[in-house]
Amino acid sequence: MPMPAGLARWQQDRGGRLVDEALKMVNEAAQGGGPAGVHTEILGSPAVPALVDLSKDAEMVVTGCLGSGRWPARLRGSVSSAVLRYAHCPVAIVADDDPSAAQRGQAPVLVGIDGSSASELATALAFDEASRRRVGLVGPHAWSDIDVSEWHGIGWPAT
Repeated sequence: MPMPAGLARWQQDRGGRLVDEALKMVNEAAQGGGPAGVHTEILGSPAVPALVDLSKDAEMVVTGCLGSGRWPARLRGSVSSAVLRYAHCPVAIVADDDPSAAQRGQAPVLVGIDGSSASELATALAFDEASRRRVGLVGPHAWSDIDVSEWHGIGWPAT
């Protein structure tokens, strides 16, 4: 089925407006101390494969988690979820909840670790982010007092 006339142009125009809005937000947030360079590109490909491919050469991928459409809320954020699973670098997902103005910029960085080698990178990134923001770092200790040592051979049926 051929693409409707004007659709490609509409997508380019809409993408351009979104990029312009994003650059404006970056400049406002940076207040003169922004990133060394900002490169923008409007791709005509699905978001997940594009972001995963671009993640090969990225320090970090940051996505929003808005979710849209008629899907139930628990199924929204599928792009962020897929990028989180398949990216080749760390991923930060920003929820669409708006923290209170009093907390924004002052809240600590929270790091969750499990002892894996990925935890070492997570800890380093969390320390770096907390240092840049000049905020605290919280590493909660969570555990369970349930003895799971016997679960290995529990013999649950496969379903």
